[in-house]
Amino acid sequence: MMAEIIYLCHPSRERPEQAARVYQLWQVRADKPERLLEILSLDDDDPALASYHRPELTLCHANRGMVSATNHCLAACKDDGLLVTLYDDFEPPEHWDTLLWEIHQHNAPCCIFVSCDSLQVFEFPTPTGTAHQIPMQTIQIGSVEVFRAWGYILYPDYFSMFSDNDYTLKALSQARVINALQFHFRHHHPLLTGRKEDWDVTYQRSNAQIHYQAGETIFRQRLATRFQD
Repeated sequence: MMAEIIYLCHPSRERPEQAARVYQLWQVRADKPERLLEILSLDDDDPALASYHRPELTLCHANRGMVSATNHCLAACKDDGLLVTLYDDFEPPEHWDTLLWEIHQHNAPCCIFVSCDSLQVFEFPTPTGTAHQIPMQTIQIGSVEVFRAWGYILYPDYFSMFSDNDYTLKALSQARVINALQFHFRHHHPLLTGRKEDWDVTYQRSNAQIHYQAGETIFRQRLATRFQD
């Protein structure tokens, strides 16, 4: 029988209050918070490290960026449940756990694509030849088995930028993708909200131009090989 567990892989840096607040929101909006397991992944050089709440599964590593912190969570996913990346700026809809779990239960192993306020879309042809507009998945949702087979959640050569582009197209080409774009997970990134006052040191670090340039180079190389590892 499939273990009814949803792993919330939660990388965070210099946001102890925001990280605690967002996890509480995901709990409150879940129908069965008891099936949630937060895996908090922190950087060992984080100036705010001592201020974080510490759930049962707290990881602390010398991460080289957001991607590294996210990927460290995978080894802590011991059962074949559902994996969701919980970023500090994402807001789930009500009943999100039931909505996702029912899809996973009937389609595993799979990746689940949702609406996530993406600025970029890809055209994905259907069997009838009609093109679907698929938003870039800035949140990763899928069966643990999929990520375990890949060996990572996000391709590890990235620091931050372009890792979600890579995930989106890799899933489309190498996994069973379930289209659940009717479910909206709001992304409170300042590039989307226009709130410049939210542009904190963590955003500045992840969105630095050097990571855009390096990420694009890796992405183009990966695209040429159809995301084969």
